[in-house]
Amino acid sequence: MRYLRSLANLLVMVCRDGLPMGYQVMTPVQIREKGLEALRQHLGVVGMVRFLQQTELGYGNYTEERHQWLGDAGLDAIAQKVQEANSLRPRQPGF
Repeated sequence: MRYLRSLANLLVMVCRDGLPMGYQVMTPVQIREKGLEALRQHLGVVGMVRFLQQTELGYGNYTEERHQWLGDAGLDAIAQKVQEANSLRPRQPGF
């Protein structure tokens, strides 16, 4: 219980007007701009773009859409299609 009182006292000391000291109210656009700037500074432009590509949410419903391309194909039929596609692709040295 003493721990909780100490934590509450700390929060009162750090907060002012119900917000942490140094806290800025920003719009979503401002948050995105600051985030992109931080990424660019720390990762460079190429690293920033690669990070954003990895974290994009995408759209649609993969679970429903995959049935449109795969139909009711079983695992054996899918494996056969993968093998056929791989046999048509030229092999690269070292692979």
